Amino acid sequence: MRNTLGYMGLIPFIILPVAVLMLDDMSRGMAMYGYFAYSAGIAIFMAGALWGRVIDRVEPHNAVLVMSNLITLFVIALSTVSFHNFTVLTLGLILAHGFNYLFEPRKDNADYIKLRTILTSVVIASHLLMGALLYIK
Repeated sequence: MRNTLGYMGLIPFIILPVAVLMLDDMSRGMAMYGYFAYSAGIAIFMAGALWGRVIDRVEPHNAVLVMSNLITLFVIALSTVSFHNFTVLTLGLILAHGFNYLFEPRKDNADYIKLRTILTSVVIASHLLMGALLYIK
């Protein structure tokens, strides 16, 4: 189930950039806002997942706990301050997703780490594509 839900979570990261290419200006803008809102939500969700993965350990990794909070605060601030600057949003969300991945505990299940590597790679590639689309269209 974990893999299925993980891959299903990629659907908006794939469909919305395609929609940006195909839609008229008004709908294109809505697709872009939807994309960045979804990305911000996923970044915050994954930061919370980091917290949940280490909080109940006998010796929780303090750096992971602090980073999960910082990522959440960063994404909220980014979404508030840079809401209309898609370039800044793109770069900031790439950082947020990257830090979520970097602070993922590595001692866990190798299959999960492989899944996270694939999912994070697709998400970052999608952001790079969306960033390029901002300048093409």
